[in-house]
Amino acid sequence: MTYLVDVLTGIQARVGDVWFMVLSIAITILLCWFAIPVTTDLMVNHAAGIAGRIFGRSSRTLVINASTNNPELFSMVVSMGSKRMGGWANPLGSLLANCYLMYLVGLLWVYAGFRFNGDRQSASRLVSLAWAERRLIGWHLFVALSTFGFGLVALRMMQGHVSWFGLAAAANDASGSGSAGATNFPSTGFAMYISLALLLAGIAIFVFLEGRLKRKRPNLFLDIDDSSHGDSVIAFLIGTVGLIIACGLMNGLFLAWSNIYHENLTAVFGTAVFAGLHYVLGALITSLPELRVATANYRKLTAADMNTALASASYSNFTNLVLCALGLGVFIVLSWWGYVMPWE
Repeated sequence: MTYLVDVLTGIQARVGDVWFMVLSIAITILLCWFAIPVTTDLMVNHAAGIAGRIFGRSSRTLVINASTNNPELFSMVVSMGSKRMGGWANPLGSLLANCYLMYLVGLLWVYAGFRFNGDRQSASRLVSLAWAERRLIGWHLFVALSTFGFGLVALRMMQGHVSWFGLAAAANDASGSGSAGATNFPSTGFAMYISLALLLAGIAIFVFLEGRLKRKRPNLFLDIDDSSHGDSVIAFLIGTVGLIIACGLMNGLFLAWSNIYHENLTAVFGTAVFAGLHYVLGALITSLPELRVATANYRKLTAADMNTALASASYSNFTNLVLCALGLGVFIVLSWWGYVMPWE
């Protein structure tokens, strides 16, 4: 990743800001409109087939949407591998991106597509289905927003911006600069344990609510359209690796931008520019696989497939909480050894 950033930085030095911006836009369009959608389809279709064969058909909804979080996992691992904590914010940033992309942008995009193609019948069926399944939509919306809330508070505590009974103010001077180091170093001490507890609480609540929904409406998880599902491990791995590479290229582009335009970006995101860049822009890009799954399933116009589409936010948010809990667990272990990674 360092080599890729160096290459991009060298290109910017040779061609200048204008052409580097044109190149950045071209790379983004190629990845977001071709590479990411194609590799996402390959990955999730075979993930669903493998899950159905091994774990049972009811597991497909979770596995489909959990697999779309591979870019967030990769981004976090790359960040922590480069000795930065900022990438930990990428899965948390995706919590919000998932909500507005899946429940607003995705649904409106599919409806507009039906109308644009003159398929008024499908557009009307989509509206009727959404109204008939309004309680299901409310369930997913509640779960997605709840997980977002748990993740956001955990992030703010780790950034030292939330103070409940002084918890977030504890031991935040890993750099030896006291409170002044709060913007460059994540919270340590008791605050990080509270943050981890919040993430685990969100995970536990999801597991409980998902179990109730499965018992109440098992057909939502059994009757999904599986005409495009395969069960090839090789195809799943090719899709997964391809998606990770595509998102890795975007991650390298973000890193290059954060290095080249650090002063300008600091004015927008603050001193923790690396975390801010991942939280806003990186999260938006790594939520595109979920958006792909959502729009594809909205178009199928069945209750079970709408449940899969809605789960692109709620189930993906659950997976993001799991990733963040694992990442924070690594951070805690490192802090026990006396090593605290900066945000940027």
